[in-house]
Amino acid sequence: MAKFSLGPTFATYHRCKVRGLFANDKTCLNTALHVGFKHEHPKQIYLVKSGRDSSACSPLEVGIFYNHTKLFTVAKLDGFDGTIMPSIGPILAISAGGTRIATAHWKGVLVWAIDPEAFLDPFEDPSVDVKELDSADDSEYASSCGHSFYQVYERVGKAVVIPPVELPNDSVVHKLAFVGEDKLYGLTGHGLVSWDMRVGCAGRQTKRSFDKLNGVDSLVQDA
Repeated sequence: MAKFSLGPTFATYHRCKVRGLFANDKTCLNTALHVGFKHEHPKQIYLVKSGRDSSACSPLEVGIFYNHTKLFTVAKLDGFDGTIMPSIGPILAISAGGTRIATAHWKGVLVWAIDPEAFLDPFEDPSVDVKELDSADDSEYASSCGHSFYQVYERVGKAVVIPPVELPNDSVVHKLAFVGEDKLYGLTGHGLVSWDMRVGCAGRQTKRSFDKLNGVDSLVQDA
């Protein structure tokens, strides 16, 4: 497996008492999704799934680093160009529910739509027999996760290739942050920018600025 820098967990899944040497000695299984940045050329961004057995029935928490026994590359976030990445590393934002991942490289802003359960929960995949997964020593649901949900997308090996949506932007982006699942804010060279990705949005672009009018700040909006 290539060398990755892994972010903290942004989505987790817990399955109780899935395997063990004896029926009364089974362990629980925790899996999680991370964004992984591959250092080797070409520098790219992936979704990496981690798996960890646990004797205690204790689910993982989102936003925390854990020591894991197994790592699997399950998706490639296509379109990312690591050759024009700033020296501080990729500028990245993940929505609270893990359904949107955004990255910025200079003026480019890319967003990927993600369904975490498609990679974590085998019971959501109608093509999978969970009992067969356990008997085949694939309790982590790693070999085919996401294949059914993203069946129209290409795959590189076993990893699904997820295409991005490029957002309109005309200034260098320094920082990104989500509010909810569908509102993205960016701190740019021209000030604060927001992108609204909710269903029913009109696709209209507006510009607002503060001007001094008789010593009083007034808000000016251009459609």
